[in-house]
Amino acid sequence: MNTKLKNILLCYASGMGIKSISSAFDISRNTVRRYVRMYQDSGIPAEKLPSLSDARLQELFAIPGGERTQTVRAADQA
Repeated sequence: MNTKLKNILLCYASGMGIKSISSAFDISRNTVRRYVRMYQDSGIPAEKLPSLSDARLQELFAIPGGERTQTVRAADQA
């Protein structure tokens, strides 16, 4: 998940739109928006994203109720 998150944020930082990122990674636009907001609030420059450790990413982008979100998303696809 952390590699996917890094790639999502790098795509956003390079100018890719929310809808395009959502389609490319097969996740909801709201999830992309949530990650983008968290990224913007963190103040981390795009150049530092690839060098962030998985532990640091997890700390910065931990989403309360993340398990529930994944379960609901899987149910939506059924």
